[in-house]
Amino acid sequence: MTGDNVVTEAYICEENNVCDAIEKAVSDGCGIVFTVSPSMLRDAVKASVKYPDVKILNCSFGKTAASVRCYYGRMYEASFLMGILAADRLLTECSGNVQRKIGYLARTMDNTSVRVLNAFAVGVSMIDPECRISLKCDNPNAPHRYRREWAKEGVQMFADFDCSSVADVSTRAGLFLIKEDKDVYLGKPYFNWGKYYVQMVQSVLSGIWDISEKMKISVPTNYWFGLSTGVVDIITPKAPYQTKKLLAFMKNAIVHGGMDPFSGELRSKDGIIIQQSNSSGSRITADQEKMKTSEIAAMEWLNENIDGEFEF
Repeated sequence: MTGDNVVTEAYICEENNVCDAIEKAVSDGCGIVFTVSPSMLRDAVKASVKYPDVKILNCSFGKTAASVRCYYGRMYEASFLMGILAADRLLTECSGNVQRKIGYLARTMDNTSVRVLNAFAVGVSMIDPECRISLKCDNPNAPHRYRREWAKEGVQMFADFDCSSVADVSTRAGLFLIKEDKDVYLGKPYFNWGKYYVQMVQSVLSGIWDISEKMKISVPTNYWFGLSTGVVDIITPKAPYQTKKLLAFMKNAIVHGGMDPFSGELRSKDGIIIQQSNSSGSRITADQEKMKTSEIAAMEWLNENIDGEFEF
């Protein structure tokens, strides 16, 4: 692998033969190996010890391994923007004093899912503090039951952002407006994994990868890229130009560090998580306002505008 010639190869494997796939990649001369699931981390660590000259990464967050670098995306940043879009569009669609409700389908229940859910809920509340989020967890034994429950609750819109575990290829991730004849697609947050892999490979070719190794840094090196790198983003094909301007403004603020979905005052269903001022009434610093990365990673609470339970 040189700067002028980078060849890629895909190795398909089941969970029980990840080691064999990594062995094959190494024997084929691969200098960088991406393992694309948290379940592959254990095998990735074993291979990294056996082949210290091969750079092995694992797609996961919140994991630590000295010999394997982990990578993931700040999908919650994109979900926050989708929450702003959802509330804005629902206000346009609803009239009178109708209780505005947005459905949210959780297909997996882990810290990653709750970050995305909470950021979406925070985005909604910034535009419409009275809007409620009706959380439903996917039940394979009772498919589409959540649709019937939402109909009874008067839900007019829903978000289904995680379709990676769904076998039905017709299932489309995104934000949808519920109409009598069909669901209207409004957009979605998405990963741009290609940009991630290009940036990782470029860091190796440029020598940046080796800096921490030369400095003998003992803390595991992990990557958590977001909107600022283009690794995550949103698609909003049906948004009015006024809404697109608002989304562009908020995205720019996040990219340049002027805004974070989990900054300022945050309130969970059980109480206040972050306050705007301390007990003496004086202003707290920006660093104190923003949740720490470790706190975001271990998030186990639901924003105050969410109705429903999440099994942590």
